Amino acid sequence: MDAINLGQTLQYTAYLLALSELIVGLYVLVLNLHHTSNRHVAALLLMISANSFAIGAFAAARSAAPLSSAAQAEFPALLLAASTPAIQPLLLLTSVSLLRPAWLQTSRVRWLLRLAYALILLPVVLTAADAGGYTVAYFGTAWWYSGIGGGYTGDASTAFSGSTLVLEQTFSSFTSGSYNQTVRLLTFGISTTITLLFCLYIAAFDRKASRVTRGLAWMLAVATVLASGLLAGVSLVVLTRQTIPQSIAKLGTSAVFVLVYAYAAFRQMMFAERRMQRGSLQVRLLALNMVVVVPVLAGLTYFVISQSRRLLEEDASQNLRQTSHSLASSTALWLELNTNALTALASQPDIRSMDADQHLPALKALANAYPEMYLVSTTDRSGLNVARSDGHPPSDFSGRLWFQRAMQG
Repeated sequence: MDAINLGQTLQYTAYLLALSELIVGLYVLVLNLHHTSNRHVAALLLMISANSFAIGAFAAARSAAPLSSAAQAEFPALLLAASTPAIQPLLLLTSVSLLRPAWLQTSRVRWLLRLAYALILLPVVLTAADAGGYTVAYFGTAWWYSGIGGGYTGDASTAFSGSTLVLEQTFSSFTSGSYNQTVRLLTFGISTTITLLFCLYIAAFDRKASRVTRGLAWMLAVATVLASGLLAGVSLVVLTRQTIPQSIAKLGTSAVFVLVYAYAAFRQMMFAERRMQRGSLQVRLLALNMVVVVPVLAGLTYFVISQSRRLLEEDASQNLRQTSHSLASSTALWLELNTNALTALASQPDIRSMDADQHLPALKALANAYPEMYLVSTTDRSGLNVARSDGHPPSDFSGRLWFQRAMQG
């Protein structure tokens, strides 16, 4: 599979995953809007959906025309910068809401969990401050988001080859602000570690946890380890300069988290807690139908519009290339014909004689043969006209750049 086909496959896969994650997230939310675990799981799935959509849009920008690829990559880059770090602390809060929802109301640990909420907002706020209006460093901060910059080429032929333009390195390149190490440590490092330790504690050491809760805790812990291992494994392959895009690993981890956390939410809701549903049955059924139908229609509309735009851009680019090639060929032919005509004129004995009376017939003949030439003249080494086809008085061309360069060879 060549790079362009791989890019399109990645784009369509990311869009399909984003749509599925959006539907599942809204479905979980509508099932029981009033329960904290449903809200947290829904928020997690919607954040992952936005991240998957950004990966697809980033791949689409790479496949676009070079002149528009950087502009199209700006929005998904912003979305990736805001959503990717926010997923990690949101995983922690979602795990707590599923396994120990009472902790969200306990004063002893609630202030710690509020830090996780702050970490979710941190990359969003920093990205907005760094790139207001999609302009890099709009407020002159560059704390987290540093922009696409001049390194983004949009060249699909190299976008997935080697290790220079894989998504992770590109993500690092446009999130290289002054506080990037702090953001990465708090979100990717500390938040992920705490999530894993919390799930292992519930699964292995919390004797008050039910059998179902411990099973869910093991499942969440395994999912966290699996996702981290997948990213680490692909990162190792990237360091060895192989050809596996980091974006594939990101989509894989997104799919793992969606399956595991959605299942955990349904498991807790249907079997562990038997949560009561609020509202009339007709309203809830209508809402459930809407969260499936509306995203599908919106996704199809966006797909049709984006594909139509891509086809129009490709057609325009092809027409421009053909026009440019035709114009270059015509210009080259025109230059060749004129050069041959001047060469033939300069080789005539009448011209070599440097006699004005002998020059004039030859100059007029050339002007008649090439009507686009408004003047055909000869000059001596001082820049003065020897003869002119238009019959005007001789002119001094010694100050003209073309004459000076001709005399310089």
